[in-house]
Amino acid sequence: MEYDGHSRAQSLVAVEMRESNAATHDGNAIDTVDFESLEFIFFTGAGSGDFDMQLQESDTGAFGGEENIVVADDIIGTQTTSSAPNELTQVGYIGKKRYCRLTILATNSPFADLGAIAILSRPRSMPVADQ
Repeated sequence: MEYDGHSRAQSLVAVEMRESNAATHDGNAIDTVDFESLEFIFFTGAGSGDFDMQLQESDTGAFGGEENIVVADDIIGTQTTSSAPNELTQVGYIGKKRYCRLTILATNSPFADLGAIAILSRPRSMPVADQ
């Protein structure tokens, strides 16, 4: 199991695949308990548009106003804007809050498809639960 990546990571849906319709898309709350690393992979499908990503963190996971925007020092990579179809952007979170979510603001993208996954890794115990 020393080199087994499958037993050391868990993948979750961060933002359900959808058509952007030039709107704000709040992702799912990702619970980082028992993991030391969180990576978001944002992807676009057919169509093109402009997308701004924002990471938010919370102690409670409610995301009802108590959350904070993640400071730049707790982000690995850039929250870049993508305008091409079929593109991936990877952003890492190294903050210490229990919950994190990705929010995507789509502008100038009436028919672009988008979505994101979260990858939790560096578990405190292995193997992680079956996926």
